[in-house]
Amino acid sequence: MVRLFKSALLFDLLFVTQLLSQSNSLIAKLPGIVLWAWERPEDMRFIDPQKVAIAFLANSIVLTEDEVKVQPRRQHLLLPRGTLLIAVTRISTSVLAIPLLSE
Repeated sequence: MVRLFKSALLFDLLFVTQLLSQSNSLIAKLPGIVLWAWERPEDMRFIDPQKVAIAFLANSIVLTEDEVKVQPRRQHLLLPRGTLLIAVTRISTSVLAIPLLSE
């Protein structure tokens, strides 16, 4: 479990490093408005994709004592074609089963 978590974390760090190297060009492409779509059915077809981007909850990761649970988005997200999307992952821990992040 820990090895899987470390591998996923390393992948995320490499991905973020790559994104940071491209951050100026990515930020320049962002529209002036970014709306948030939480984990519920959302119909955002009313937006103008030239002026509005959507940040959405793509999945959640829950760390428990000896498990890493990945929960993908289960609700629909309706968007106009050409919308810039920003995927967000929520990471949480259990207060009842504190994660054992060691081997």
